[in-house]
Amino acid sequence: MGKVRKAIILLIIIIIVSCFFSLMGENIFVKKALWPFASGLHFLANKVSCFFRPFAQHHLWEEENRNLRARLNRALSLNARLYVLERENAILRQYLNLKKERFENLVLARVMGKRENNGSVWFVINKGSEDGLRVGMPVVNQEGILLGKIAKVKETISFFWPVYDSHFSTAAIIKPIHSTSTEVVNFPFTGQGIVEGKYGLEVKMSYIPKDVKLSVGDMVMTSGLEEQIQQGIIIGEISKIKKSPDSLFQEATIHPLFEEGLDIVAIPKR
Repeated sequence: MGKVRKAIILLIIIIIVSCFFSLMGENIFVKKALWPFASGLHFLANKVSCFFRPFAQHHLWEEENRNLRARLNRALSLNARLYVLERENAILRQYLNLKKERFENLVLARVMGKRENNGSVWFVINKGSEDGLRVGMPVVNQEGILLGKIAKVKETISFFWPVYDSHFSTAAIIKPIHSTSTEVVNFPFTGQGIVEGKYGLEVKMSYIPKDVKLSVGDMVMTSGLEEQIQQGIIIGEISKIKKSPDSLFQEATIHPLFEEGLDIVAIPKR
């Protein structure tokens, strides 16, 4: 019964409103008689419309928000891309200067990944034998600092061990911190030894003659005795010295002068 009653009331309202609008232009008395009722209906209709308008426009707001989020995401993506390109351009300019000032034959490569297995670490780069790379070649960053040495070469990719890996080793010499010379130290100017990585944790220089005077901050660089590696490529600086009274040699801990997060590297050809 409740539903029937509501339907009847709604029908009466519709009839009254219809009559009102049909008679408004024809009978001034009817118009005046029904005007308060019509005004009330108009007021009620406006209130109902205002109440339901936000619900009706909700889907429009949702669509607008989606569009705004999409535009914001595109702007953020573009900004990130511009930042990466700007950073890469700065690095490439440094490599260009390095080639002009130091290494005439320089191959640039992008680091494709880093792998770790049984305590060993190596990086994969996107250049190989087709680009003239050979096992034993040095890998440097944009500042000319030694990053590691090529361990394996395929046609289009290569693998290199970083200086802190236990498989890495190279002959090295030492430039004293108090030396004012800007030229590469002629081997064996102040000391010689072997630089080796220690289980991915640190870098050591061993077999340094006991009579060589070492200081924290002395620069360690490649000696040039290896076929593929030039003399004078900086490896790092001495951070700790270890001497043993019953040993003919002393040992130094080397602090590498490069940071992780490698992206673009270079391989100097001798």
